[in-house]
Amino acid sequence: RFWLICFGVCPGLLLSIMDSSVLAASLYRIGVDFQEHSLINWVVLAYNLGYIGFIVSSTALSDVIGQRYALLFSYSLFLTFSAACGFAQDVDQLILFRAFQGVGGSGLYALPILILTQNSPPRMRQYIGSIIGVTIAAAGVFGPVIGGLLTQYLDWRWIFLIKSFILPLILGLICWITLFLWSNLVDKRLSQNIVSIFPMTLFRNRRYTRTVLPALFAGCPYLLLIYSIPMRMQVFSGKSPLVAGLSLLPMLGTVALGSIISGKLNASATHLDLTSTMRVGTMLMVCGFSWLSAVQGSKDDATTLGLLTLVGLGFGLCTSAATNMISVEVPIRHRASAHGILAQARILGGSFGIAISTACLHHFVINRLADILTADEFASFDGDMTNFTGDTLEAIRSAFIKAFDLGIELAMAGCWIAYFSTFY
Repeated sequence: RFWLICFGVCPGLLLSIMDSSVLAASLYRIGVDFQEHSLINWVVLAYNLGYIGFIVSSTALSDVIGQRYALLFSYSLFLTFSAACGFAQDVDQLILFRAFQGVGGSGLYALPILILTQNSPPRMRQYIGSIIGVTIAAAGVFGPVIGGLLTQYLDWRWIFLIKSFILPLILGLICWITLFLWSNLVDKRLSQNIVSIFPMTLFRNRRYTRTVLPALFAGCPYLLLIYSIPMRMQVFSGKSPLVAGLSLLPMLGTVALGSIISGKLNASATHLDLTSTMRVGTMLMVCGFSWLSAVQGSKDDATTLGLLTLVGLGFGLCTSAATNMISVEVPIRHRASAHGILAQARILGGSFGIAISTACLHHFVINRLADILTADEFASFDGDMTNFTGDTLEAIRSAFIKAFDLGIELAMAGCWIAYFSTFY
């Protein structure tokens, strides 16, 4: 437990101290980019002032809300404003964001020391001073070196962005690997005394795996539609935001209808019946997306709404059958975890769908607008196309159409994978 606590708190201590010196080799480049050298030292001073000014407050906050939540709040504040620093548009914004980053850094400095000293067993306290000393020394060495490398070979903004995006991703992967290893250990050696929140034995049951995989791959196209269809209605058909949002109601209504139908049909069903229902549901989604890829402009709005009902019906059938499958196949002691994993897989797939939609939009719209619009039009473009006419308007719409079509094709591929995964 002591080493797990160290693993959880020491990265925050390392980051907070590193940020005091990480810009040592980058200040000149920042000043050149912003064409401002008189205020550039405040980029460092703002962090240090926020850092020093709130150390006592951060420890007092831990007495009010608890050490764990105070540390999580400090992590969130530090990483959020680190990302903001990476996107700063002028030196004034950078100074302001660095000050708030320093407030988060103050908690990441004070709370790890407090947590280690108060929550470590007496026999391990002899190591605390050494661990803190090594962490501080490593931060002093790595800060200027990493800052110089990133500034020379990439850009100074990556000093902030790598902490906000890449580092949490790496830590997340490490946590997932640790979770899998721990769950496997519990299942093999400690299952009599401990119930794992992520039992690996569930995935040794092919019927349960056959339930989770369709949920993962069907969630992707479903959430992609929720974000893509309103955009399509506004761009293709000129609908208002309210009407565009209401266009999702046919799909959402048939999701509920599909869930009710599946529940009635499978009230006392076997796993074969439930698997068949999931196959029918995913195939309905495949058909819906196949025909959606053929729709054109506003003249096909009615067809689009009809196809959305087909997708919604299939998703509802698949979702309800997957939920019932857990009651049939999973032992009672693991059902809570099984339902949680299923829901998590569905939302994870949906997150991929949103990411795909965003990537398509960026590739076909943002990257091509620079060729379509003048420099002033591109700088002021906020998605409102009422100011454009003629060939310019058609070119913008064409870029949106290509983004929509590519998203639909990728979503259809996800539906096919969901369908074939029911045969696993």
